[in-house]
Amino acid sequence: MLALAITTSGFAQEDEIPPAPYSMNNMNVYAVFVSSAKTKDYENALRYGRWLYRYHTNTLEGVDQYDGPRTYKRMIEVYKGIGKDNEDPTIKSTYFDSVVVVFDKTLRVFDDEEIDRFDWLVDRGLFFQRNASYLDNAYTEAYSNYMTAFEMDPERLTQLGKGYYVRITLSNLVGRNDKEEALDMIEKAEPHASEELLAFFDEQLNELFEEPEERIGFLQGKLEETPENVDLMAELLELYNEMEMYGEASQMAESLYETEPNLENTLRLARTDLANARYENAIKYLSEALDKAVDEAVKKQIYIDLAEANLNLENLQTARKHARAASDIDPKWGEPYMKIAEIYAQLVSNCASSEMTREDKAVYWLVVDYLNKAMSIDASVTNRANARVRAYQASFPTSEEKFFKNWEKGDTLKINSSLKSCYSWVGETTTIR
Repeated sequence: MLALAITTSGFAQEDEIPPAPYSMNNMNVYAVFVSSAKTKDYENALRYGRWLYRYHTNTLEGVDQYDGPRTYKRMIEVYKGIGKDNEDPTIKSTYFDSVVVVFDKTLRVFDDEEIDRFDWLVDRGLFFQRNASYLDNAYTEAYSNYMTAFEMDPERLTQLGKGYYVRITLSNLVGRNDKEEALDMIEKAEPHASEELLAFFDEQLNELFEEPEERIGFLQGKLEETPENVDLMAELLELYNEMEMYGEASQMAESLYETEPNLENTLRLARTDLANARYENAIKYLSEALDKAVDEAVKKQIYIDLAEANLNLENLQTARKHARAASDIDPKWGEPYMKIAEIYAQLVSNCASSEMTREDKAVYWLVVDYLNKAMSIDASVTNRANARVRAYQASFPTSEEKFFKNWEKGDTLKINSSLKSCYSWVGETTTIR
């Protein structure tokens, strides 16, 4: 208890300063204190340091290099060191309380030109956090210090410790469901946050707004304040699609494109049109995106999207051309072969119209060829391809139909105008099953 009593009595300067310990001169007292603190002889450092701490805040006569804030910081290390070495939790808590007293006095007696108040607040918070078992209201104190430091300099705390302090402070606000402060913190921190920290903010927002409608309302309000904020627009677009608010999604995709017609927003608009069956618009913006794309992985997906849009417009030859372009970029990707199989299956439906002939059924052999090819090069499409193979096999020509056409198992069959005029542009060969 002596350590706490000594520290607490240091809140006010006494009118008369008592003699230095052991009647030593000021320089020697300071030298012994600094040396003992540096060598972690904390008990000895305390004998001299408590006199310096109690009676010499800014100056020490005869010692030009005296540094008050540094002395106080060393006293913190002294009390911490003695406390950590003590096994008795009551005594440990007493010394740790003394640390808090020194922190508080430091923040009170020194001005902003003498100390970096931000650093001291963070250090005080970290001390509470690390020693929560021995201090009252430790986490409340820690978060309060971090929050005060954040208000002083949002950029500095956001970037400190790779966002660690902002993360734990924000998590505390979210855990308390303090939406107003949490949202204010996110807004101030976002301009200085890393990609990882921004992703963390999104996670916390999802916890704050359990219902998507609530999140949408919040984001709409934010967008009214900053109408050209493309990040907010993109987040709202995602939520609109999630909630199947397709009209709002379409409008937001257009707004994004008009605000910033880069590749990403062009693709957003194209794929929104594709999802809403506006295939001609989708083709227009997909073609524009293709001109803007540099990455081959992006290009191949655009080609597949173009194939899909043209397939839905029954521009089947054009659809096949785009699917083949995707395959040329990535020959080990099964999706283009899946798409060509789908295109030929649609062609069968178109050619057969109301009556499925043996010639139409034969084209399903080619469809299955493409499905088998997709599975052979890309295991990720196996389940889908197998399901479709089973469906098309049921429509293969029967034995009687093959006999009538003199089709022998294992022979090749050309899929072109010789089979039926509407297959003239296919120009491929399959194997009779």
